[in-house]
Amino acid sequence: MRHLILVLIPVSLMGCAFERYEPPSSGPTATMTLKFYSPGYQEALLYKEANTCQYPVAAWGPVMTKDLDGKTITTKSDQDVTLMLGTTRTSVLSVNICRINITFKPVSGQAYLAEYRLTGDFCQVRLAVLGQEAKPDSALGRDIPVTFRKYVVPFSGSGSFCGEQLAK
Repeated sequence: MRHLILVLIPVSLMGCAFERYEPPSSGPTATMTLKFYSPGYQEALLYKEANTCQYPVAAWGPVMTKDLDGKTITTKSDQDVTLMLGTTRTSVLSVNICRINITFKPVSGQAYLAEYRLTGDFCQVRLAVLGQEAKPDSALGRDIPVTFRKYVVPFSGSGSFCGEQLAK
């Protein structure tokens, strides 16, 4: 029981440390919609510093919630964006947390859908272009290239939430 409490305290404090997201007020933009296919608390962050994964912002609302599915934000385009998606599931005997960072360069005017799945102990994220007029419920467009980066606990001293590149 002591281990469960020690895990829950840092996780619960994480929500206090993040600023609210302010959508860009000028310049080229794109939209991003979330789709979660996993039970548990959903998590989504954007980083002000996309390449170093520093200065996270709670772009879709509370960091840990059960209602991020289907939410859309507007983000800057034509520059790298790093997004963290994850879920936390708790049971009487365990806490299962799976998070992953993805970096990509949104194209101005495009609509993107970020799909998250937790299968066993593995996180899966798929990012697809929907097109300017597409709705999240319609068929997905083509997959786009992303760089997957390991999620690391920021208390490791670096201040970064990203570890090494996992795949491209």
